[in-house]
Amino acid sequence: MTQMSQDELRIFEKPVISCHDVDALLDDYVEGSLAPSLDERLSAHIDCCEYCRENEELYREVITIAGEIGKEQPQMSLGAKNRLRSALNKELGLKLPLVS
Repeated sequence: MTQMSQDELRIFEKPVISCHDVDALLDDYVEGSLAPSLDERLSAHIDCCEYCRENEELYREVITIAGEIGKEQPQMSLGAKNRLRSALNKELGLKLPLVS
């Protein structure tokens, strides 16, 4: 069983979880790394709080979009690749072969 962090323990011991508490633990909540009992308490708060529910949805959307960045790399034309290789060869004394 994973040991709770100071923030997790402090929030766990509170009788009522606030929106600020959810904000503090949102990344761990989304990653699924909270203790099950704390996860359940945050879920209950998020379910009944429109602000936190929207925050969670936005956070998950940002994570998804961030994960997509860099997956599709634009293809460089052969001409551009060869100009880049020629410039690198000239400036850095490299011997990169041109591509065809």
